[in-house]
Amino acid sequence: MKQYYKEYNFIDWTNLYVDIRRDIQNNCWTPFEPNIGENTRKLILDEFIRSIGDEFYVCEFGYFSHYVIGIKYIPKDSKKKIPNDFHGIIINKGKIIEQMGNDIIKVGWRHSGKELIKIIK
Repeated sequence: MKQYYKEYNFIDWTNLYVDIRRDIQNNCWTPFEPNIGENTRKLILDEFIRSIGDEFYVCEFGYFSHYVIGIKYIPKDSKKKIPNDFHGIIINKGKIIEQMGNDIIKVGWRHSGKELIKIIK
């Protein structure tokens, strides 16, 4: 385990040096041990949602590319502007390309191609 690993509150997270935040994301937060950093990620996600509002289909932490962690975000209005990152966390914005059924959509992601996902309205 890396020397900086622990659960952080949101203020402490924002006060960390960028390279320390990146080290934690790359070496501690993995899809293989999702409980590590879970509380910190929840606090970050809560602050992100508070800053952008709740008009979205999906807003959650997820992995893409080569286990890169980020916030997966699909706004209800695809023209909504959002930042590329939020305090060191990549925002992977998705845009609905096609409605495949009542609850299945085809999404084009900013950083990771296309994907079919089920949405809960």
